[in-house]
Amino acid sequence: MTVDVMLPNAEQLHKAFRGEGNAALTSVIDAASRMIPIHHKRKEAIRRMQQPDGMSGNELRRAVGDFTAAESSLASLATAIDRSVATALQGRQHVSGVWHTETVGLVISRMAELWLSYINSQAHEDAFRVARMSDAYNCLITELAEGRRLPPDM
Repeated sequence: MTVDVMLPNAEQLHKAFRGEGNAALTSVIDAASRMIPIHHKRKEAIRRMQQPDGMSGNELRRAVGDFTAAESSLASLATAIDRSVATALQGRQHVSGVWHTETVGLVISRMAELWLSYINSQAHEDAFRVARMSDAYNCLITELAEGRRLPPDM
């Protein structure tokens, strides 16, 4: 007997990254869409920290604070996604003892970061990375839903 597991696919995540929601998958989609502006703030903080010579001590401290706040927010969103995934996977038969090395929330966060890099650069390499990561993510959620793989926290 298989359990119908409802996790968003990569295309649904791409829509979330563009700000297009999906009521059927609200918690994961909402968290994924909220990652984009936070990754943008994180990237901007990193850019500012890489040029400390033109900054005052207070400006540098603000950049470090912005980076730390972004990291904390991203970790909270990834944890929220992981809770939703654990709920979605409850009741599914665990037919495998193969654990994935990263939580789904962390994978989605990396996808959001790659998506933002692609949007900012429009480079072919970034488009390729988004496509490869999307394919890998789709394989991961299929294996999770079918019980062939487990998230590291289950």
